[in-house]
Amino acid sequence: MIDPSEPSTIESTDGDNVTQRWTNYGAGYVQVVTSAGAFVDTFGGGTQYADGAARGTATGTLAMGDDGTNIQSVHVDSSGDLQVDVLTSALPTGAATLAEQQTQTTHLATIAGDTTDIEAAVELIDDTVATLGTTTYTEAATKGLIIGAVRRDADTTLVDTTNEVAPLQLDARGFLKTEVFSGETLPVSLTSTTITGTVAVTQSGTWDEVGINDSGNSITVDNPQLSVVGSGTEATALRVTIATDSTGVLSVDDNGGSLTVDGTITEASGAGILTSVQLIDDAIVADDAAFTPATTKVMMAGFEFDDTTPDSVNEGDAGAARMSANRNVYMTIRDAAGNERGVNVNASNQMSVSVDNTVTVASHAVTNAGTFVVQENGTQVQVDDAAFTPATSKIVMAGFEADEGSTDSVDEGDGGAARMTLDRKQIVTLQPHTTGGLTTAMFSGSDGSSILVATAQVVKASAGQLYGYYAYNPEAAVSFVHFYNTAAASVTVGTTNPLFTIPIPAGAAANLSIPQGITFSNAGWSVAATTTAGGNTAPATGVSLVAWYM
Repeated sequence: MIDPSEPSTIESTDGDNVTQRWTNYGAGYVQVVTSAGAFVDTFGGGTQYADGAARGTATGTLAMGDDGTNIQSVHVDSSGDLQVDVLTSALPTGAATLAEQQTQTTHLATIAGDTTDIEAAVELIDDTVATLGTTTYTEAATKGLIIGAVRRDADTTLVDTTNEVAPLQLDARGFLKTEVFSGETLPVSLTSTTITGTVAVTQSGTWDEVGINDSGNSITVDNPQLSVVGSGTEATALRVTIATDSTGVLSVDDNGGSLTVDGTITEASGAGILTSVQLIDDAIVADDAAFTPATTKVMMAGFEFDDTTPDSVNEGDAGAARMSANRNVYMTIRDAAGNERGVNVNASNQMSVSVDNTVTVASHAVTNAGTFVVQENGTQVQVDDAAFTPATSKIVMAGFEADEGSTDSVDEGDGGAARMTLDRKQIVTLQPHTTGGLTTAMFSGSDGSSILVATAQVVKASAGQLYGYYAYNPEAAVSFVHFYNTAAASVTVGTTNPLFTIPIPAGAAANLSIPQGITFSNAGWSVAATTTAGGNTAPATGVSLVAWYM
């Protein structure tokens, strides 16, 4: 019976007869029930699982899979399309339209044409490959490649080590450089070959003679250093110019290895020359070498008369000392500061001497009772504190003794040689003196002085030297004391560069004694104090400074 509608009642009495329902397509209706007789109206199929740990909220009847660790659901996008990951290549983009397919077809045609061109080019290159020892050359048929080379004017290699590939080399004219190794024979017959240019010939073995066929067995040399020039006895002589880079060794082949000298030098005179040279050599000794009286030879020293425009020497130079027109050697005395000073001698040839204590010396006549090699009229001795005129006033050089071993002493009233170091520096000892001491500059805010702040104050109005200082900083922070090699009026604190700067810690003092002195060369030098090394802010209280100078 065809009855697609749902029945209004269900027959449930056991033993009742019922009619089977069919669809209009001839399919019978079937009701699925459970083992307990309950109707099953929905179907999920399979076992239900919870989603994977990453999405642990979804449950239900889903299409799921096993990833080897967890049960995972199959994903779709927001449009319901199944998501598929392509792991080996990127998917094409854009719609697969006819126009797109035609474009791709055009690309494939272009690639095919390019491939054909590449094939033709490779075949042309392949035509130049020949089998060594087999392939023969056919004119206008055999193909070849143009080979380039590197122009290199210097004959040096372009590879670093053996087994490296190197390019061919050309000279400046574009000629290929080649080299013939020693011991190889060139396939050239010089009797029938004309060589243009310079040919270097190296002797290998013994040559008896070299035949020259040029203008009647004579050769013209296009080099004035090798040409026969002059007249008289040298008309046929060959003049040779020694190169500037010659080692100085000349090989002489004249009369069986002996050299004939056209002069008056004889064997006897040659021996005399040798003796003279040896005597001169005996007088040359090394600096600071031992000298043995009556044994070590000496040479007479000469001096230069140069009173018009005396020339000077530079540090480390050697030079001739000066003397007067009557052969008197000029000498000066040099003080510890490097000043060269002379002595004063009056018209009576008396030298002026200044002593610490008053000494009365009666006049005495000096008589030459013997024979002086060179008599001196006393012009080297000058009056104390007299003016010294360079190149006119005379000086006497003083010598000192290098005595670093067992130092010898002198007795009261003795004369003696002063000591010096082995490197020729005079050894001195400082002694206190009641006069000529240092000058004090005080900047403390007391006794009429002004404490040191960010305004430069005068230390000295001319050049001088600093020998020591004492500074006290009462501030709660570090203060900086600046020494300027500049007059105070020309100093802009914070802009003018100091000669040096001393940081003084907070609530601390600093002092330094400088026996050698620090030179301030300008016509005036000054000091100032600031709160920073390069600033111009004055300390709140100021820095107290005492400096000793000359």
